[in-house]
Amino acid sequence: MDIRDLVSHQRVKHIVDLYQLDGSDQKDFRESLLSLLEIYPSSLVELAMVEAIVQGWLVIPMPKGLPVIETVRQQLQSWQADPSLDTQPAIETLLTPAQFEQITGLDASLVFDAAGQVLAQRPLVPCQGAQEAL
Repeated sequence: MDIRDLVSHQRVKHIVDLYQLDGSDQKDFRESLLSLLEIYPSSLVELAMVEAIVQGWLVIPMPKGLPVIETVRQQLQSWQADPSLDTQPAIETLLTPAQFEQITGLDASLVFDAAGQVLAQRPLVPCQGAQEAL
């Protein structure tokens, strides 16, 4: 795992720890999160997690554990490009870079470009060593 991957995975871990998203399903949550990080860019996983947090604020008590992972998985799948299309569609989110930063305490420049559009780059190969970072 290179330093960029390590930083990305630490950012995801920070979000999980900040909101205690793993709940009582820590082992299963971690394994499910690792599988998502092998499939999707960590910046999209971060954004999907923040979207899940915002949705969770509408429910009392806020969902934790595997229900959060399922919400994140559904969001990521909804953003997935159609392989039959030549171009990748823009990823839609109601969050602004400033809101992302307020919710996570993290720099939004790894998730959003200067115009506030989501940076969506598919990884060339699955992330190796993700387990060490989480």
